[in-house]
Amino acid sequence: MPRRKRVHPMLRIARAFTQEQRPDLISASMRLRQLDGPAGGPRYAVNIEGCLAKECPFGVSAEMSASGRCSVRCELRNTCRLLLTRSGEIVSATNSSEHYS
Repeated sequence: MPRRKRVHPMLRIARAFTQEQRPDLISASMRLRQLDGPAGGPRYAVNIEGCLAKECPFGVSAEMSASGRCSVRCELRNTCRLLLTRSGEIVSATNSSEHYS
């Protein structure tokens, strides 16, 4: 019997933040990256990206924009970047229309 896939604890924290602060991004894709930096600094970055357009005016497919691979700069993209410490405390939350790679 296969084991159930565990959700990373930082993604749970990011999902809770999204539900409270950014309900427009609840169904958006989340990407977790581990950061390398000084002790006591942010350890994780969670990028949450969603597109508000039903049909992209730039011709980007819905699958590509849902996966976070859309490289077009436009005002229809909603992005939130969370920086978290090792203990799960949110250090910074940046809202913009930029694509974080």
